Order: sequence, then C-alpha cells, then structure tokens
Amino acid sequence: MRQRSYRLSTRLPVVTLAIAFAALSPNAVAGKEASLLGVGSSGYATRIPDRAWIRFSVSIEAKTPAEAVDGNAAGIKGLLDQLRARGLTSKDLQSAALSLQPKFEVKRDGMREVRGELIGYVASKSVVATFEDVAVVPAYIREFPLAGTLRIADIGFFSTQVEAAQSEALVDAIQRAQKAAQTAVAAAGRQLGTVSSMEVSISTDRNGPPQVNEPIYTYPQQSEGALGARLIVEPGEQQFNQTVNLQWQLR
Repeated sequence: MRQRSYRLSTRLPVVTLAIAFAALSPNAVAGKEASLLGVGSSGYATRIPDRAWIRFSVSIEAKTPAEAVDGNAAGIKGLLDQLRARGLTSKDLQSAALSLQPKFEVKRDGMREVRGELIGYVASKSVVATFEDVAVVPAYIREFPLAGTLRIADIGFFSTQVEAAQSEALVDAIQRAQKAAQTAVAAAGRQLGTVSSMEVSISTDRNGPPQVNEPIYTYPQQSEGALGARLIVEPGEQQFNQTVNLQWQLR
C-alpha cells in the first residue's frame, strides 16, 4: 500500500567549487604576473518548522451540475463550521475556487479504456487551514478522514524564520568560497588580492501553505487499524540554500 509521509525533509546538494585562472591581457602584455581566481560556492542554513498547514478537500458527485454544486457548498459550510468551532478564524483559512467536472462511465474495449456515457458531475473545493502550533496536527488527523467526500488532502510544515535563514545561508556561501580560495592560492604559492567581482544568486525558498493550483495527493482508503500510524507526524528540518560566485585578483 502506498503511504504518505508527513515529514518535511530536504537535502543539500554536494557543495561544488569551480576554480579558474585567467590571464589579464593588458598586464600579460606588459610582462606583469597577474591573474584572476573565480570560485562558485553554495551555503545553507536550517530551521525547525514552527507552523503547520492542512489542506481539506470536499468532493461531491451528483447527477446534475446544480446538485453537485449545492452539495459541495453544504459540505464546505460544514467544514468551515467545524474548523471555526476549534478556534480557527478567517485569517487562518483560505479556500480555493470551485471545480466542476463531468464524470463519464469508463468502458473497456479489449486492452483499451474508452469513455462511455455521462453519469454525473463532480464538484470539488479545498480549504487550507494554517496552525501556529504544529502539535495540533495529530488531533485533526484523528478527527478528519484521509479519504472520502470530506477528507484531509495534504499536510505540511514551514518556518516563519525565512529571511534570517536565507541571510545565514548567504553568509555561509561567501565564507565557503573564501575558504576554498585561500586553500587554492596557498597550494599554488600565490596570495589573494582584492575581490574584483561578486555575483549572488538569491533563492526565494517556497514557504508556507500550498498555492491554490498545487496538486492534491489522493489518499487510499485506510482501516481504523492504521489510525495510530497516521498520528505519527514530524515537521522535520527545513533547509535554505544560497549560491555565490566571487572573483579575486591574485598577487
């Protein structure tokens, strides 16, 4: 059975260092010993997520579009009432646009599946709830199913310390580049001069609840015996990366 992991975990790629020497044409012509050293490096910082989000989905199938839409509206209202009864307010809740799709009978023609007659319509809508306490997630998993008409569609965690973490990652990238440059010039019997250029690639890490158009994971039907396993959730560690390219004049 396919299982969904609730642990948010990212992995830092291996730090790559690119070192290149290039002669400065004017100085080379003048007979002076001058060159450049370029180093590219990645830095990172980590944070433990301090916020959580849960995306709920309401999907109603009916014979006519009007019945499907009305049924979905009733389901969404019931969901919002249930969430507000737990203390959530409008600032914690965000709903997506309503999706209305026809549903056709699926028939088999040998090895092929072919579309048959129209059998109804499916109206779907999701609501994302954001929580300031990650410890409340198991209680919501216990209360709401992971499959069915009203279900938990997905769960995630994020940190509110994005700007501080990105700044730390940038400093780390520069320090790694400097260390690599010092190691290279020492091995070559040269000395670092002034920094002649610096290129910073700022990564704006995706953070927070999902966007409206992001896909929803469909959970398989689960027995009550799987409830205990579903309550084991860990926010993991969120990682932020930054990349720099520095160039020094050499002495």
